[in-house]
Amino acid sequence: MSIRILSDALVNKIAAGEVVERPASVVKELVENALDAGSKTVRVTLRGGGRALIRVTDDGHGMTRDDALLCLERHATSKIRSEDDLVKVRTLGFRGEALPSIAAVCRFTLTTRPRDADVGTEVRVEGGRMGGVKDAGCAPGTEIDCRSLFYNLPVRRKFLRTTATELGHCVEAVARQALVRPGVDFTVLHDGREVLRAPAAAGLGQRARAILGEEAGSLVPVEHAARGVEVTGLVAPPGLHRAGRTGSTYLYVNGRFVRDAVLRRALADAYRGLIPRGRHPVVVLEVRLAPEEVDVNVHPSKIEVRFRDPSGVGTTVSEAVRAALQAHGVQRVHRPVPAGLQRQVGDQVGLPLPAHPDEDPRLAGLEPLPADNAPRTAEPPPDRMGTPSRGYPPMWVADALEAAAAEEEAGTRVLGVVGGRWICCEAPDGGLAAVDGRAAREVVLRNRLAHEHAVGEGRPQRLLTPTLVDLARADAQTLETHRELLEGLHLDLAPLGPGEIAVRTVPASVVHLEIPTLLEELAAALGDEPSIEVVIETIAAHAADRGAVGESEARQLIAGLHALGEEVATARWTAAELAQRAR
Repeated sequence: MSIRILSDALVNKIAAGEVVERPASVVKELVENALDAGSKTVRVTLRGGGRALIRVTDDGHGMTRDDALLCLERHATSKIRSEDDLVKVRTLGFRGEALPSIAAVCRFTLTTRPRDADVGTEVRVEGGRMGGVKDAGCAPGTEIDCRSLFYNLPVRRKFLRTTATELGHCVEAVARQALVRPGVDFTVLHDGREVLRAPAAAGLGQRARAILGEEAGSLVPVEHAARGVEVTGLVAPPGLHRAGRTGSTYLYVNGRFVRDAVLRRALADAYRGLIPRGRHPVVVLEVRLAPEEVDVNVHPSKIEVRFRDPSGVGTTVSEAVRAALQAHGVQRVHRPVPAGLQRQVGDQVGLPLPAHPDEDPRLAGLEPLPADNAPRTAEPPPDRMGTPSRGYPPMWVADALEAAAAEEEAGTRVLGVVGGRWICCEAPDGGLAAVDGRAAREVVLRNRLAHEHAVGEGRPQRLLTPTLVDLARADAQTLETHRELLEGLHLDLAPLGPGEIAVRTVPASVVHLEIPTLLEELAAALGDEPSIEVVIETIAAHAADRGAVGESEARQLIAGLHALGEEVATARWTAAELAQRAR
């Protein structure tokens, strides 16, 4: 087949596929344009979840007739002039693709008027074809009507979700912009009903309560600067967290909402050990740095960025959140762990902790602890860690039991479990140690899964009824792309449609999985760094957080840690310290 130049209409529809995925994509682009125009009031009107109508009205600068016509040409923009501007972007939009791409897939009307003009301009476009231009009487600013979205692309329209789902995405798109701009008045109406109201606010705290609810009043302020990076915003105390990132975690770079792996890892590092794995803190955090230090031109929807110094940015964000939490009274223990991992625990066992345990030689790694005095068997019973698979236990578990028996003679023992998590142990010197049981469970499960994968010992556990999961389309696509990796850990996923997946099998060595949450976590992890190791770590971390740690399991965990030569978060008090406290 010979090569030929595509028509302008087809090019615009292809570009629309990059920019316009659903009604919320249109809302995002139009609201960003309104904000770039200096608007102080933004009103979004929707019908049918955005299918029937999306109207965005603002009181910004407005456009002349020439600019109103030019803005509908591809790559026409007022926001950059040269390559130098492209590496120092200070606006939300800049590509010049949004309006022509939107106009190519709906019945489009642009009405605009500059403040110094007596009359405005109305431009109509239908399916990418110019429909007419005329004078219009209108208020200063711009109003854009998008009706019958995807009317000329019925296949794309068929893949839209329910009205409630699409409306939720539209409202979330506005909320993301409103949170970081408290001085702008935002309103969203759907079918004549107000679904979001965020009047101009005095500060971020007031705006957060309007968007996130009254619980946002307990958020902790953040203000930190280092390495040329300024971090401001609000973060949740450890008790305030939600199941998913959407509606809870809002991260911004120079005023732009982003989904960035560097910032997510920094946030996870700051909260590790303070909130359960699989949960997400309520956070509104803005990172500001010189525009030339961040590349925003890496994604068509401009939702991803690339930092020149990702390590420095991540470190600064972690420091900022930790400092805010510590100022709020949250105490933690930091312990370096082999393989570069780090676990953090708070003062949840009722005893005072040294200011920094790594500086105290008494906080050396916890000595291996024995199991109880019950007769030992070659195969431990099933427990909350999961149902043993065929061939279980591998050699390291048997070694662990033998090692625990040897340590029993040394006089150490498990005293019990506090709060279903903290394993309290008596050390040979009469001191007390507290081990994070969930962190221990994660380490043991991770090694079990890695061992089973390496030697082909694991087996799938077929679900009696496949679990149907409805994911964001991007997450489902990520899982489909890396399906082979998931099948290596016996996760059998069958795609049913856009965003819909049926899970037929899971690894037999782990149970009590919350499959929808696990798939969201896997999609996020694989999107950052796809590998079998990432799959193993994500499954282990997810499974480790399911259920309390029992005493029988606690002994197995301590024995397993010894056999593996691993350490997890540990706090320790000597007999002298305990005696002093008793006085």
